[in-house]
Amino acid sequence: MSGAARCTLVFRGVVDAEETPGSAKGMIEMEKVRIVLAGGPAELRESAVTEVDSLHEKVKIAFASGYEHFSHSGEVAEVDGAVLPVFRWCARTRIAE
Repeated sequence: MSGAARCTLVFRGVVDAEETPGSAKGMIEMEKVRIVLAGGPAELRESAVTEVDSLHEKVKIAFASGYEHFSHSGEVAEVDGAVLPVFRWCARTRIAE
């Protein structure tokens, strides 16, 4: 993403798990799900394939003094031979100062 604004994925929700041998309390390993982002700022579309923990939560991406929100409604798209869920842009919020 040369010349593009830097973005950070922020996920809502807390994972609560019992302590298991070899892991820290409250931490569990989760398999990531590859998704496609659709809509929103053009700079985010340069890296349209990303990973999330769940298809049931909105994805919130910090971008240019605000957050871009994406949600999944069941749509899928084929990318490089893989069928991936599509998360469509649904809102933008400003970062509180």
